[in-house]
Amino acid sequence: MKDPVMIDLVGTETNQIPERIKNIAVVTSGAEKDKQEILKEYLLKNTDKKIMMFCETKKECSQFEYVDFASFLPLHGDVSQSHRQNILNKYRQPGCRSILVATDVAARGLDIDDIDVVIQYGVRHVDSLVHRSGRTGRANKSGTNIIFTQKDELDFLRKCEKSLKIDISYQNSLEAVDPDKVQKIVDK
Repeated sequence: MKDPVMIDLVGTETNQIPERIKNIAVVTSGAEKDKQEILKEYLLKNTDKKIMMFCETKKECSQFEYVDFASFLPLHGDVSQSHRQNILNKYRQPGCRSILVATDVAARGLDIDDIDVVIQYGVRHVDSLVHRSGRTGRANKSGTNIIFTQKDELDFLRKCEKSLKIDISYQNSLEAVDPDKVQKIVDK
């Protein structure tokens, strides 16, 4: 190629997470029971939303096969290609209220429309945060990106806010929280 031109639709100089995506960090104790209670309460109140959830490991993802408060469709690297296709076909069906719970295997390259909410059950890398959140807020629609975190992980999210030029609302649950209470949670 002579004089190739690079076209970058994301870029590094501007916000890589669109402003139409609302970012919420839920500060938990880190205990699995605590996280699942918050998740359960949110899912039971939002049965009308199409939700995709991300976990850090295959083991964490697989544990949701045995959770009884919602229907989860686990997708990770150990799932066979035919089973993976069946899971995605089911999830894409209009009216499907199952939650697709996946590792980063589903963070890029999947064509799934109308995801209202992305839940990041844990996140360790900026790249994962960006690509996972990009599953919602597509085609000029709004979306919600929920990040489960612990107090000792707040520095990572603050660095993400600064480097990605986004605002993250810090809460101790998935209900509206008084700003004074949010500050107390973050400062503790």
